[in-house]
Amino acid sequence: MNVGANGGRFDFDDGGTYCGGWNDGKAHGHGVCTGPKGQGEYSGAWQYGYEFSG
Repeated sequence: MNVGANGGRFDFDDGGTYCGGWNDGKAHGHGVCTGPKGQGEYSGAWQYGYEFSG
């Protein structure tokens, strides 16, 4: 996990990624999550690790 004060990126073992905001080690704020091999994408709000809206 490479996370700075304004957000960062997490690379999943299956090849998916999350890029966006973090709070207490969980996706929080605006972020983009892609599935393995770039398949599928969710772009929207996250709240403490869960999709909040899209």
